[in-house]
Amino acid sequence: MGEIKATLIVGVIWTVWHLPILLIGLNYPEQSLMKVLPVFAITVLLIAFPFTWMYVESRASVAAVALMHSVLNATGDTFTSSRYVDGNPLVVSAGGIIAASILFMLVLVGGALRYAKRA
Repeated sequence: MGEIKATLIVGVIWTVWHLPILLIGLNYPEQSLMKVLPVFAITVLLIAFPFTWMYVESRASVAAVALMHSVLNATGDTFTSSRYVDGNPLVVSAGGIIAASILFMLVLVGGALRYAKRA
């Protein structure tokens, strides 16, 4: 299937898995669901790439990916806490537009490096 297709499928499944949390407003309180869904989906699809890379580079270790996910959950919101950053969570949170932009750059650079390594 290949890394890219598999990652996109996992990203879609991961997004759907989190829909109940989004529907009750836990991640983005008081935000329009019509704005939340695309921002969250894009962020999850982008972050799925580093998870795939960890899986592949760790020789298919689900434990390594689970640890990576735990670290993300434990620290992600710490750096975007309202104690440090003030603003709309769709923009400044760990799942916001700024984080998605950084992830996009990471995926571009990381993907280019992975492709160059294989060539």
